[in-house]
Amino acid sequence: MTTEKANRFARPAEAVMLREILQGDKEELCALLERLEHAKVVARCAADQVDAANDVLHSVETMKQSFEQQKIAAEERANLAIGLMHPIRRIPEEILQQIQLDWLLCTTPDDCPTNFKLHYTADLVPFYASQVCRAWRRAALASRRIWSIVTIQFDMLKQEYSPALSSAWKQRVDLHINRSLANTLAVRLVGHTCRGTPSWIIEHVARLLQVARAVNVIDAEMHPNKRDVLHTLISSTNLYHVRSVFFRNEDGHRGILNLGDVFPRCSYLQTVTVHNWTLRWAVGGLRTLNLTELRIAGLTQSIFLSELVIFSTRLPNLRCLSIESTTMEDVGDGQTVDTVVTFPKLQSLCLKVDELDVERRFDWLRVPMLASADIDWRSEDGEEASYNDVASFLKATSASDPSGPQLSNITTLKFTVYSIDFDLGNAFLAAPALEELVLRGGMYRAHGEGFERALGQPKDGNINWIVPRLRRLALLDVNHCECCHEGSDDDMSDSEFDSCQVINRICTIVQARSIAAQSQKPAQVVRLEQVELTSLCSCFDPADAEKMFRDAMDVEGLVQSPEA
Repeated sequence: MTTEKANRFARPAEAVMLREILQGDKEELCALLERLEHAKVVARCAADQVDAANDVLHSVETMKQSFEQQKIAAEERANLAIGLMHPIRRIPEEILQQIQLDWLLCTTPDDCPTNFKLHYTADLVPFYASQVCRAWRRAALASRRIWSIVTIQFDMLKQEYSPALSSAWKQRVDLHINRSLANTLAVRLVGHTCRGTPSWIIEHVARLLQVARAVNVIDAEMHPNKRDVLHTLISSTNLYHVRSVFFRNEDGHRGILNLGDVFPRCSYLQTVTVHNWTLRWAVGGLRTLNLTELRIAGLTQSIFLSELVIFSTRLPNLRCLSIESTTMEDVGDGQTVDTVVTFPKLQSLCLKVDELDVERRFDWLRVPMLASADIDWRSEDGEEASYNDVASFLKATSASDPSGPQLSNITTLKFTVYSIDFDLGNAFLAAPALEELVLRGGMYRAHGEGFERALGQPKDGNINWIVPRLRRLALLDVNHCECCHEGSDDDMSDSEFDSCQVINRICTIVQARSIAAQSQKPAQVVRLEQVELTSLCSCFDPADAEKMFRDAMDVEGLVQSPEA
């Protein structure tokens, strides 16, 4: 009884103890929660501090990179300044020329004596440039070559007269005249319109033209009837020292050039180049000149043979004539049926006309001293030159009496032909001095063996050296033989075979000429040193063909001694 009661009365005490333990655990848990909240607050504060530190670090890195870039720029500027302070002879001419154009005489753009696209003032130049500007000025004044070219931009020369501006112009002109190398001053007149240019500026430009060796007129508008500023300037100035005149129009400008207004005042003129002009020959003003070179291209009107007759009689010393991108006609004012154009001293002729409407082909031409020719033309119906045209041209280059053997002195012939065949080979009988032959276009016909025999193809064991001095042969943009265009499949296969045979036969020619040049004493023929074929054979790699030609030139072991 006692034990059971004791046990019964003991249970409430244990419950009290358990409640006390549970209450203590709750208090401890609350304390832990408070500490956890405090730790979260501390962590948030630490994260904010880390972010702030990262921001500061990023700012420091940015500032460091900025300092490094400034350091690199300062080092480059210092190195460049040191390099520019080296001896003046090491400064490139281009830098001196830029300084001469931009800074030498200009303090503000309005004070610039001539018009330039770029203007700089002293406070706009970099630091290192301002440090050596005086040295550059001294070097520019002492360098004669950069004073040899002066450009006058007429479009922008609208300044009103002022003593300071006129003095600046005079100073610049005097510098160009006095400091340019002897007989090398070139004046470039640029601008499609000269209207409104003050007369006092024209006077300074005229001073330059009087001592210039070359005059270039670019994108100008010259009208003889209107007597514009540029036309009056050139026609009224004594161009005594001028040796070269260049006229060129671009951007759609079309000047009317009256050569009679330019030539009479150019007593020692040697070279005239005309591009994209409406050319007037000015027969009345043109007199006998010492002109040696005349180049014409892109004229807006046709050239008549009667006009070439005028030039042949008034330019007896002409040695180079080039006519390109224009048309030639047979009939003109004063034209007669038997007109003959003779250039007794002409040595180089380039005739590349869009349309040659001349019935007699080259029977009208006489060039007995011609050494180099480049002929490319099409007739009115679009047909290219044939054998008769090549033969007619070579006849025109003959220096002998027409009644005797007509042999040409020409050494370089470039011709655009209709076909390469037997007859074309016969044409070269009149050109024994030929050293370079370039045939463009045309068709390599199946019976082209006549052309090959002219080059030295053996025939029945005999070789007739028609062109013994030939060193270079080029067939450019030549089509396959004529059966390529018949339309038959069988013919097409034959054409491939024949085209490959062309290369083999030319290799035989190269080898035969090499053997003859090395074995004959004295040699009657020279080696064919360079052969160029393009678009001749589709089944042959150009590199393989070139290797075949090189192998054909190597005749070691094939040459027999003269005694053998």
